[in-house]
Amino acid sequence: MTDTPLLRLARTLLDGAEGRATFDETTDRMRSLVRDLEAAESMRLRQADCSENEAPARRTITREEFNAARVLFLDEDMTSSEVMTAVAAAWRLAVEDA
Repeated sequence: MTDTPLLRLARTLLDGAEGRATFDETTDRMRSLVRDLEAAESMRLRQADCSENEAPARRTITREEFNAARVLFLDEDMTSSEVMTAVAAAWRLAVEDA
């Protein structure tokens, strides 16, 4: 079984409450838990910063896809929203909320 931070916290509090650990032992275990959680959060933030700064993977489109979009931009009967939706479909792109 994985010793998660929540489980470590529960064990520490239980041991302290039931008298199996002294106040100093409980305090040391809590400090250790806080250090581990701070280190994990710091690592998570560093990884998030790295992934946000990386350039997105390049995706090319075929000449046929390019020409299909070009034709759509020239269609005067379509609204700009319809054109953009059709271009995204022609380029096989999914539009999603961030």
